[in-house]
Amino acid sequence: MRFPGWTNVLWSVSGKFIVLGSAVLFAGCGGSSALAPGPTQAQLQMSSMKDYSLQALVSDGFATPLCPTPAAGHAHCDSLALTAAGTRKFSDEMRAYADAARKSDDGTRNTLATLPTSGFGPSDFQSWYGLTADSAAYGKGSTVGIVIAGDAPIVEADLAVFRSHFGLPACTTANGCFKRVDGNGGTNLPPYGSWAAEVALDVDMVSDICPLCNITIIEAASDSLADLATAQGGGVAAKVSAIGNSWGVSETGMASYASKFSHPGTPITAAAGNSQYSSVQEVPAAFSTVTAVGGTFPNILPPYREGAWSGTVGCSTIVAKPAWQKDTACSTRTVADVAFQAAYIATYTNGLWYVSVGTSAPAQAIAALYAMVGSTVNDASALYASSAGLYNVADGFDGPIVANSAGTPTSCNAPSDESNGIVSSFAKTRKALAATSPLYLCSGVVGYNAPTGNGTPNGICGFATSCSAVIAPVPGGPTPAPGAPGATPAPACPAASTGPGPAHPTPRLNGPGGCTS
Repeated sequence: MRFPGWTNVLWSVSGKFIVLGSAVLFAGCGGSSALAPGPTQAQLQMSSMKDYSLQALVSDGFATPLCPTPAAGHAHCDSLALTAAGTRKFSDEMRAYADAARKSDDGTRNTLATLPTSGFGPSDFQSWYGLTADSAAYGKGSTVGIVIAGDAPIVEADLAVFRSHFGLPACTTANGCFKRVDGNGGTNLPPYGSWAAEVALDVDMVSDICPLCNITIIEAASDSLADLATAQGGGVAAKVSAIGNSWGVSETGMASYASKFSHPGTPITAAAGNSQYSSVQEVPAAFSTVTAVGGTFPNILPPYREGAWSGTVGCSTIVAKPAWQKDTACSTRTVADVAFQAAYIATYTNGLWYVSVGTSAPAQAIAALYAMVGSTVNDASALYASSAGLYNVADGFDGPIVANSAGTPTSCNAPSDESNGIVSSFAKTRKALAATSPLYLCSGVVGYNAPTGNGTPNGICGFATSCSAVIAPVPGGPTPAPGAPGATPAPACPAASTGPGPAHPTPRLNGPGGCTS
């Protein structure tokens, strides 16, 4: 039986039924519950191939938002689901991308391997980011708080199906792992909020990264920034370890809410958005007490490189430059700080499997890492202090880039300024981008860049308050972390990666417990 209002949760701008592969997502109260087949590999960073923004993907019928369109000034979800046309499109695009990436290295042609057909799950993310042993050892006693708008009463049942499918331990109200609270951290839950598909993605991604973590859904009274900001404090009142926000609002006129996102001792993450390089950022990601999370798209073929995703990145118009950000093209706060894979994520809700894309899931992945290591950071400064524990993402670009007559990239452009000079060949421009400034604002380059920040996770070291004491032991909680009494000495930090080397996603296994700094 479908939950009332489901036809408002996933919809297309044309008002037609949404189809993922051969499975209809909804048709009134009917519809198939079959596993929706996806492409052999989603490759959503279309600005690097065809100069697509994610808004264009929706308008062209390739994807559909996971939440209804909000009123002006209210929050939107930062995730999408692929449609049938999208799966075909991105399958073709990924083949082209993988071939171009391989040719640019050694002149040979890629042979596409057999890939998953219904999205990536926990074993994929854990192996790619060096988290397999850590995810099995740490997180018990820690809680990830997920802020959403309105109630999502079906999420616990959805989560049970997802975790059972992937062999993860149960996380239920009965066993104390799962909880829903209101925006003040209490039990007066708000009305249904039509964010069921979004929160399903959120809890699935937290489960992917930290299957031993508890999960608390913090349900704001509405999708207004005022209510969602209040819910940050509700998460603190509910004693969560870290808070993830999979939504955004244009930063214009929103500076007064910044203090609501500062809770020393409780890390807060937020999705950067999916609107490409922009002159206006989203909040809460732009607030300097929040870790702004961008995205990457995967290439699981040699040379295993990630590329920059179409995140909403660039210079803030309302937030001053924090002392720990040293990039020079922005005199104000630069978004983002860090990144995680944003494409082709397996998600389950209301009887349906589908493939999600966008920076929503990356925000929850980083919140899960903060919770897993017991971090108490109040901003992203630690990610700038050391590149150990992070993979530099030096490929791809986020939005249109203008080139001169010789084909050399010269500047970033907002999507509305597209012209005939836009670079569309990823392979031809990669090396030039690495040495060109200020293209770091819209390109994956060596070192810090706005689309992916300081990089993607290489184990859990980069997210610990101190690499030598990764997790603070709690009564009945996780195994003592390296550096804690009774713990095994921590291994050395991995060497900082420098692009565009074979950073991701070569399967690897780091020992549990991060590293020593």
